[in-house]
Amino acid sequence: MIKVKYNKDFICIGTTKADIDNTIEIDARTSFTEGDPIVDVAKRSKKLVVRSAYQIKVDALARGYAQYELDSFADQRVEYRNWKADDTSPTPVIDAIAAGRGISREDLLAKVEEKVVYIATLQGQQNAKEDEINACTTLEEVEAVKL
Repeated sequence: MIKVKYNKDFICIGTTKADIDNTIEIDARTSFTEGDPIVDVAKRSKKLVVRSAYQIKVDALARGYAQYELDSFADQRVEYRNWKADDTSPTPVIDAIAAGRGISREDLLAKVEEKVVYIATLQGQQNAKEDEINACTTLEEVEAVKL
């Protein structure tokens, strides 16, 4: 028998103290299905791993920029979005950055679009992995989800 301690936030496998609250004994061949607390905790744990992996990718993009540059990304995104909807929309932040760099507004807008699309792609990939985890009905399926 294996002792497993669980609650809504974690699983601890190999617990030997028999009188711990929420401890259950399982046979090593036990198959867990959706609704079992262990499957629910495994899903949450796997999603945390997925989110961390994708956050690392976003953080890698951000590492190449000073904080004040990162602070301007939200403004750039809004201006880009407005410009995509109406190419006569003002883009004062983008215009100032482009002028400072000595490049055209359109060239800078293309660079902003690259980053917006990259991050949106990562978000879509992360969401797809989370959907895959949510669709799992057994512990074995959750464990089989690859990053």
